[in-house]
Amino acid sequence: MTTFRITTRIVAALGAAAAALTVAGVEGEAGAAPASTEWTHNSSKFTMTVSDATPAVGDTITLATAFQRKLTFEDIYNYKALIDGCLEYVDGSGKWEGRPVSPSRVQIEAAPAGQQAFVRVESTGGSAWQVWGVGGSWGTARTISMDFYVTRGCATGKAMPTTMHYGGHLGSGIYNDPSRGPEITVAVPPTDPGDGGTNPGDGDGDGDGGTPDNGGASGSLDTGSLGNLFG
Repeated sequence: MTTFRITTRIVAALGAAAAALTVAGVEGEAGAAPASTEWTHNSSKFTMTVSDATPAVGDTITLATAFQRKLTFEDIYNYKALIDGCLEYVDGSGKWEGRPVSPSRVQIEAAPAGQQAFVRVESTGGSAWQVWGVGGSWGTARTISMDFYVTRGCATGKAMPTTMHYGGHLGSGIYNDPSRGPEITVAVPPTDPGDGGTNPGDGDGDGDGGTPDNGGASGSLDTGSLGNLFG
């Protein structure tokens, strides 16, 4: 029986000295909002994590999947991350347990923004990517990760689904539910309230928040008023 549970973790910055965040093996910058989803399928458990679920255009994010097993081990032969076409894979970022995947074993299927693209990585075969089970308990997690650049093609304020497929010696895991992984929502850029440098309060561009500019004349203060100011 398959069970599916989503857990989202959002961590706010705690000032300039906030430490880096770690969620399911993915490190995020201070102030990032990591998020993860988790589900089980037979004797396997999967945790997909994104280092920042609300990145800005121009940011680089890490998408990772942690594999866990119980009862028996499984050799992972290949893995496919399915993401929005506006996210650009960072060359050389594919890793198994922190060890880079050879570029010759990386396949990239691009797609227009708003459509599903994927990045597929392959192991060197055999037991190179092995996930061990420990009796009836979940064994140690083994993680595949990739980095993606958030391009200008990404729609802002709109949730983008992620999911994954993989193949192993026990069979394939094809998870076509587009929201199986954590959703990524690119932040809407802040609106500039300025008016090209002038003060919107007075329309005269001198930033005094009051009366129109009088051409530099000083007639607003005379000797009597100065006397009042200084007693």
